[in-house]
Amino acid sequence: MATYRYKAKAEDGKIVTGKIEAANEQIFYRELENRKLYCISYKELGAVSSNEINSKLTLKELNVFCREIGVMIGAGVPMVNVLNTMHRRSKNKKLNACYLALIEQIETGSSLAEAMRSMGNVFPDILIAMVDVGEQSGSLDTVVSQMAEFYGKEHATKSKVQTMMIYPVMLLVITIAVVIVVFTFVLPKFFSLFVGEDLPLITKVFIAISNFLVNDWPYLLLGVLLVIIAFAGFSKTEAGRYYIDKFKCNIPVVSKLLEKTTISRFANTMGILLGNGIPVLEAIEICAGTFGNVYTLERMNRIREEVEKGIPFSDAMEKEGLFEDMVWSMMATGEETGQSAEMYQKLYAYYTQESDIATQKLMALMEPLMMVVIGLIIGSVLFSVLVPIYSIYG
Repeated sequence: MATYRYKAKAEDGKIVTGKIEAANEQIFYRELENRKLYCISYKELGAVSSNEINSKLTLKELNVFCREIGVMIGAGVPMVNVLNTMHRRSKNKKLNACYLALIEQIETGSSLAEAMRSMGNVFPDILIAMVDVGEQSGSLDTVVSQMAEFYGKEHATKSKVQTMMIYPVMLLVITIAVVIVVFTFVLPKFFSLFVGEDLPLITKVFIAISNFLVNDWPYLLLGVLLVIIAFAGFSKTEAGRYYIDKFKCNIPVVSKLLEKTTISRFANTMGILLGNGIPVLEAIEICAGTFGNVYTLERMNRIREEVEKGIPFSDAMEKEGLFEDMVWSMMATGEETGQSAEMYQKLYAYYTQESDIATQKLMALMEPLMMVVIGLIIGSVLFSVLVPIYSIYG
């Protein structure tokens, strides 16, 4: 893809200039024709950054992509025209680069699913699989509209959690900042009064901490940076990601919230895939990739191996011990009655509500917990200062 700067004449005779991103000159001229412009001259400025194409689309971008395609395909607009229209309307550089790449592939004879698959990890596997099914069944508009709703819900859930985390995170940051200010500027003035006095252990500890923060803070900063760098490097390794994700799944209280959220996403994804005719094994593989947790992914891969041997999905889940008993029970009922897709949607509705309740409980628990921590810090500081003062004046 390249950017073309053009000078053209409009229908009313006015001379206009502008830029168009296109895969080649043919698409550039077609875009001018769509805008009802006659090209006087043009200049190729350069290619679109590959980073704009190779990075994954966000949930919000996927929602926009699916929603717009669903509306225009449903109205009978040809796919290339759909993508050209979306390209003209969009102000998002990454999406524009994707549209141009898709147009280039489709004009060479590829289907939309094949074009999306050729772009690496830009589009998630579940969307590619669903688009493939939609193209083969002639219901592409219905399928992508369904996926737009799916990504809309995922984006709303993620935004809700992020919003709810703002308060405790800000409270933690403010607490740390206040502690640093107290230990570096306030307490040293009091501690200078206690020279030569017999001090309580807590006061001695606080004096040591205060002296370290005042005199040796570069070492602390260096230590923090080294820990962050080491953790970042460890988390990028395969073993590091596995142990970190396993630790997340075993944190008290938080693990329950993560499990309910994972079950909700699992049930929604499986319901959509099975409801559109995707085979169970392929659905399991696609669904496992949506977890974002290496530890859970490994367990799901073991379950898939059991299903390949002919064991029912619900029995394999129960054997692995993944998720709660209610999930296996409802899955088994769906398999027996031939209504697995409907049963997954019921699980999704139930666990979405449970996830919201668990999130609210966690946030309600964190607020008083943070207050207790702040109270303990303030109380300890006051104790370390007031006890020696009372001793001196006594």
